[in-house]
Amino acid sequence: SIAPPSGGDASSGGSAVVSSWSSTLGCNVGAGPDNVPAGVRRGSVNETMVQGVSAPTSASITLVANVSTVGTYTIFTNTVNGVTFSASGTFGATGAQTITLRPSGIPTLAGNYMWTTNRTPSINVYGSVLTTSAPLGSYYDAHFNGCDSASGTLHSVAQPFAAASYTGGQVFSDNTDCANKPISAQGCAGVTSVTASSGRVHPTVNINGQCWLTSNLISKPSVYSSYTTASWNASSPGDQGYWGYYNTSTTSGTVGWGSTEPGTNEGLLYQWCAAMNGSTSERSRGACPVGFHVPSDCEWMYLEHGQGMSVSQQQINNNWRANGSDNQGTPGDKLRSAGSGATNASGFKGLLSGDRSWNGAFGAHMTYGAWWTSSIIASKGVYRLLFSGIRGVYRDNLDYSYGFSVRCLKD
Repeated sequence: SIAPPSGGDASSGGSAVVSSWSSTLGCNVGAGPDNVPAGVRRGSVNETMVQGVSAPTSASITLVANVSTVGTYTIFTNTVNGVTFSASGTFGATGAQTITLRPSGIPTLAGNYMWTTNRTPSINVYGSVLTTSAPLGSYYDAHFNGCDSASGTLHSVAQPFAAASYTGGQVFSDNTDCANKPISAQGCAGVTSVTASSGRVHPTVNINGQCWLTSNLISKPSVYSSYTTASWNASSPGDQGYWGYYNTSTTSGTVGWGSTEPGTNEGLLYQWCAAMNGSTSERSRGACPVGFHVPSDCEWMYLEHGQGMSVSQQQINNNWRANGSDNQGTPGDKLRSAGSGATNASGFKGLLSGDRSWNGAFGAHMTYGAWWTSSIIASKGVYRLLFSGIRGVYRDNLDYSYGFSVRCLKD
């Protein structure tokens, strides 16, 4: 919850008295002593807005007010990128009361933006604005994955299925889960590398029009930049935006993060809020370099599709996909550059950097690699896992407190 301002009136106008506000969905932002959250919560709009298109009322943010005195209320944010969020009404009862701030205005620029309520307690409303040129999954009726449309099996396992020039069979627009989801696939446009805030130069690779970094992210999330290697030792605090290196010496978590990068290009491990830099908007920039973002679940599916994974396999959750036989495309082998069976035919260069569990313990270094997406299923972060000697790709959703790698995708 959010601490009240002096005087106790946390609303922006009206007669109601609110002792605290909280966001039903969001990341704690700001660290106090020993990295205890300072009480600011960054909540996300529940729908991504589009550049040059009036912000839809469905692009809202839900807050909960702890009302101590009933009455009218008005609360609103500042105006950012042409958009303001606001709500007004009457609290007819004390206790927890839900309000929904809805936007007005037309966003003029694409990007990731933060709105702030105009009076303390401060609740940051974070949202993503897409460029009007960002295609949707349903547009990709020419992105063929080499699968026979009836059987879902590959025409020829000799093909790497890393190009989108085939004619017939399953196309990505057959994936109904992603038919209306934005997919960044405009290519690298001459961008061969990008220098992140960490100073690291990340090379890029063009895979079926998607422009991926070929090394794991190593930049600190700005809203959690004060964390240290001792933060999150083994006390299982949940997702507080922690990040750090895999500790190859003491894997129990009792001494915290490692002090150095365990392997070339392995980068940092991030809890989900750290990966997202406090945002909860799908396809947000997160801790990625300017012009890149944390890819969505559907953008990962698009990547997998190009490696021969059938549409029916793409949509499976909490299990290995395209892992039954080589005839299913071996997407895991094509995405890995490490471990048994790795071919890296895609150029993705997936590493086996291990993870950090919810209880602070490290595990599976050089056995598997796990990457966060920016998507949420059932209030849990969606991720991907590649395993040494496993031809498929695992998809699941887990508690945000796990520490996984991040691989960024060009906007």
